[in-house]
Amino acid sequence: MYQNHNKKEIWQIRAMMAAWTVIVCIGVAVFFGLTDDLGDPYPVEESAPTETVQTEPVPEQPELPVSEAQAEHLLSPLYQAMKSEDLAAAAAVLNGEEAEFQTLCEETLAGELWLYYEEEVSGVTIRYMEPLKEASQAEGLVLSKYHTAFYGTFSEGKPEGNGTAIQTAVVEEPRYSYAKGNWTQGKLNGEGETGYRYYETVPAGGYAGIKKTGTYSENLLEGPFVYEAEDEDGNQFFWDMEASAGVTVLTDSWTYSEAAGTYSLSARENPDRTYVLEKDQAEAVLWNNLILWEE
Repeated sequence: MYQNHNKKEIWQIRAMMAAWTVIVCIGVAVFFGLTDDLGDPYPVEESAPTETVQTEPVPEQPELPVSEAQAEHLLSPLYQAMKSEDLAAAAAVLNGEEAEFQTLCEETLAGELWLYYEEEVSGVTIRYMEPLKEASQAEGLVLSKYHTAFYGTFSEGKPEGNGTAIQTAVVEEPRYSYAKGNWTQGKLNGEGETGYRYYETVPAGGYAGIKKTGTYSENLLEGPFVYEAEDEDGNQFFWDMEASAGVTVLTDSWTYSEAAGTYSLSARENPDRTYVLEKDQAEAVLWNNLILWEE
């Protein structure tokens, strides 16, 4: 009896130990996320790391020396047109709002030169204006007169480096004159282009536009250059010329007519198209940048 009693106790102890082993294993599995509430195993999914998106703070719109309407409806569209080199659009803004630009330049800004520029911050357009001579920004738009605008880089209060100038007028039809290229101390120096263009309707029998491309020295053409004209039908004509300090160099390509007292030069690919110079014109400064920087 004693031996049977011991065997029974031993089996009870073994059963209890087995039960505790199962309980402990389930508890550990649940603790480490390896089973569900019923003790069935299931896969563990790793949570994706949380990304922190940092947004650039939008600066406050600084106070400007012009009204909000002047900034939004005059300066901003002119700035965007000049920046994108859409001179026809820039001219349409200047000519279309001529009275408003005159008020802005002569009354609001009292004739002072300001550098206007914009920045995009988090999808918001921030407008800035600084006195030109004190500007911390080197690139932007400056109205030198109500019908004259310069866009490009500036240094010490003058155009310096790459830039474009435009001046508008209504001569028979709306048109603009322009000058673009490299500037030093407010004058066109180096490779450049000057000319004019009608941007709405071309006067009958006239040219839609002309341009002179070559090397400029202190606003004057120097050396070989190309004179190009486009008629109202879009036909283009080219004359190869030469200048010295803006005065025509009469090479052998020019033909002098003693009876008429004129010099003529045939177009490059159209001999019937001639450029004619009166004798006094042949001695005058004709080839220059007409949009002057005036402080």
